[in-house]
Amino acid sequence: MRVAQEVGGEVDSGLDQAALLQAALGSESSDVRRGALEALAGRKDPAVAPAILPVLDDPAPSVRRTAAEPLAALGALPEKGAAAAAAQV
Repeated sequence: MRVAQEVGGEVDSGLDQAALLQAALGSESSDVRRGALEALAGRKDPAVAPAILPVLDDPAPSVRRTAAEPLAALGALPEKGAAAAAAQV
């Protein structure tokens, strides 16, 4: 619900949840970004990896760490991103 409020939408059963979660990755709130990442990770869908990759450069260490975990599980963590994520947490 908070994710929907953050991106200016209402929770709608017809709404594409992945698109809503991806939009939440741009939230000003690190808690919302982290929550969206956790929800996207739970989908275990390789199609979301391109949306998660830029979050490896997030200013919040907890968000970077949360982004690195699903990317690593999907085998989509770039070598440079893995080193950077590990160094910045």
